[in-house]
Amino acid sequence: MLTESGHWSALPVQPRCLTSVRRRQIRSGKGCSSSRTSRRLARGGIPACLEPSVSEDGRHPAYNPSASPIPISDMHFWQRLAASARERRSLLCVGLDPVVERLPEAFCRPGRSNIGNLLAWNTHIIEETAEWAAAYKPNLGFYLAHGVDGMRLLEDTLARIPSGRPVILDAKFGDIGATAEGYAQFCFGTLGVGAVTLNPYLGRDGLAPFLDWPDKGCFVLAHSSNPDGQAFQGRSLDGEPLFIQVAQTARAWGPNSGLVVGATDPRSLRQVRAAVPDLWFLAPGIGTQGGALEESLAAGWISRDVPGVLFNASSSLAQAREPAEAAGRLVRAMRSQMDALAAT
Repeated sequence: MLTESGHWSALPVQPRCLTSVRRRQIRSGKGCSSSRTSRRLARGGIPACLEPSVSEDGRHPAYNPSASPIPISDMHFWQRLAASARERRSLLCVGLDPVVERLPEAFCRPGRSNIGNLLAWNTHIIEETAEWAAAYKPNLGFYLAHGVDGMRLLEDTLARIPSGRPVILDAKFGDIGATAEGYAQFCFGTLGVGAVTLNPYLGRDGLAPFLDWPDKGCFVLAHSSNPDGQAFQGRSLDGEPLFIQVAQTARAWGPNSGLVVGATDPRSLRQVRAAVPDLWFLAPGIGTQGGALEESLAAGWISRDVPGVLFNASSSLAQAREPAEAAGRLVRAMRSQMDALAAT
């Protein structure tokens, strides 16, 4: 990890999530109370101790943290996300996307490396937003830009996130075979994050190593926040937009699935929610991209217990003079809208 001078020490970064021993126990069925565990594992399914029951209408399970006796460290990602959102009354996901050229002057300390400055900045953002953030989301690209030092920066950034807080690695992976397995091991095994964003273009084969990891979340890209995404995502296929068919297909891939659905187009977000009434959405674009928070929240809302939509803010918080105040304003607006929705 980084020292105060911005150099690396030999101290290892401690894993934040399940230990390899616990993960092997889960995969082997140890500690799971259900007698059906071994059969589920043989089919490649999730152990019963981690899989909430499906409702009678066959809907994708909506995780209710208050109903689960499982310790938070052993919860499925969706349970931990719902618990975090309920505890903080927040649907804010704070993006951790550091750029040297955008660092405030106060964080450009003479004699400290760029990596040291970036870690100091990430630490500042985490501390300023810890009261308000339901989750954190580092984007892998900002760390890859710095090579091996960037990977160490990512590890040290993850170590500074409050223990138990859900973490999503934004990487939009999409490959097949051993390559996909390597990506999944990097995300869930090496880094220990709780969820990842994925590109579904190669089909389930490309996402299977992620989707089959028992306790993790997979946000599958359905409808992005950039305008040019419509050139593909909005194309009609059998009378429906392609992004709707992607969403429905991702739902059929199992209980690890969630969706990336941009907040810049509430109408499309509402269409996706109508097509998949029970998946969590990661909705980027409420800050500098101009997404309308209240309208998007209403479009993606499920219920008070499981709100179902998480809004990412990165640049708008990083560029704010007071990130804590900016995060607080967003969350208070969310709370007001959530109260109104819950009352209807």
